[in-house]
Amino acid sequence: MESHKGFITLVDISGYTNFVSGHNTDAAKKDKLSQGQAHAEHIISDLLEKVIEELDGVLTINKLQGDAALFYAIPDDPTNFSEKIISKLQNSFKKFNQHVNDIKFCAT
Repeated sequence: MESHKGFITLVDISGYTNFVSGHNTDAAKKDKLSQGQAHAEHIISDLLEKVIEELDGVLTINKLQGDAALFYAIPDDPTNFSEKIISKLQNSFKKFNQHVNDIKFCAT
């Protein structure tokens, strides 16, 4: 088995379960998502998509599950690659927070 030096990054939106369950406007219907939950899921997906778009080209997405995304990278030169990942992650946080603020603005 060939070994590689690489990076693994997990992006997770904290508060996901509380956010989605807090939007359950009809708890009596446990067999399907309420409109509020479906809306909450859409918001989370939209936010996560902004992060994924920002990290594209530097990290490769491996798996999506709920509010989390697992990325990896196997660069040709891993020595300075961590700085590139950190910069992209910082930009993705900015884009995420900007989009949260845009959503909040639309709600008022």
